[in-house]
Parts: sequence; structure tokens; C-alpha cells
Amino acid sequence: GRWWRWLKQWDTRFGCAQEEEGFRKRLEQQGLLPLAVSAAVGAVVEVAGLLRNYSSEVRRPDSPFEWAHDDPRTFYFCVYLSAVASNTCFGTACTLRLVFGWMSSWRWELAAVLAFGWGAAVLPFMSCWHVALLFGMEPRSVWAGGFEGADLAIILIHIFCVSLFCACIPVRACMSWVVPIAALCS
Repeated sequence: GRWWRWLKQWDTRFGCAQEEEGFRKRLEQQGLLPLAVSAAVGAVVEVAGLLRNYSSEVRRPDSPFEWAHDDPRTFYFCVYLSAVASNTCFGTACTLRLVFGWMSSWRWELAAVLAFGWGAAVLPFMSCWHVALLFGMEPRSVWAGGFEGADLAIILIHIFCVSLFCACIPVRACMSWVVPIAALCS
């Protein structure tokens, strides 16, 4: 009781439910276009990276890639495909809302936080180096190459995505803290 009252004084939301809903709807209109664009750009970048890595692993003469449950490359490509699917579905949903007005009952602020938070949390599993180590294998024996600087790339992508989210996507502070925390914890 007492802690809740103390925390409630720092609540930045409106006291009236109608004002809160109006403000949330205005934020939705401002945020849908940047959300759709960022999801589309993310999907394109992910597809380009996926195709590059997949083609180099399939054409590898010493150990060509084949889908197998004990191969870390299978896990890596499945995580990559799920990220592409997530961005594509989210971007499509944002576009459908913008163009046709569908899905008007969705909480787009929450959807944006979940999409960016999930992306930040799954990013380390999209690293060739880390996936091989998760499977207890030496990365140089699993991959054809291209994993130099994997840690730096993950950090830079996290910084870029969190900065993009905080600067360009209008989300209230009572919800936006999830994305930086997800990036920090991953």
C-alpha cells in the first residue's frame, strides 16, 4: 500500500481515462509511420544478412549446411527467419492500420515496445560466434567465416535500435523503459 502510493506520485499518465485514451490515440497516429518504416528496413537488412550467410554456408565445400537439430547453424537460421517473420508481420500490421484503418483496437504503443524489446532480446542469438559457443563448439569449425567483430556489431546494433526507438517512436516513458532494459539484459 505505502510503496504503491509513493510510486503513484511519479506516474506520468493522465488522471482521467478519457484524456489518457485521447493522448494514446494521438501518439498512435504519430508513431505508426516510423514503426512501419523501421520494421520494413529491419526486415530488408535481415533478409540480406540471412541470404549472405545461408549462401556461403550451403556452398561450403568442407561442411555444407543441411538442416539438422544438432547443427548450430540450423538454430541460427531459425532465429534469423523468426526475426524476419516478426518484422514483416509487424510492418504489415502497421501498414494495414495506416492505409485501411484496420486493427484500431490494438494497443500500438504496447505492440511497438514488444516488437523492439523482442528484437533486442533475440539479437545475440543472431550472432554466428555466440550460437556456436552456445552449442559448445568452436566457431571457426562451424562457420565459413564472417564472425569477426560479432560482439561489437551486437553492441552497435543495440545502440542504434534503442536510440531509434527512444528518439523516433513516440512511446510514453511508463512503457519505453522495456526496450533499453531488454537490450541491456541480452
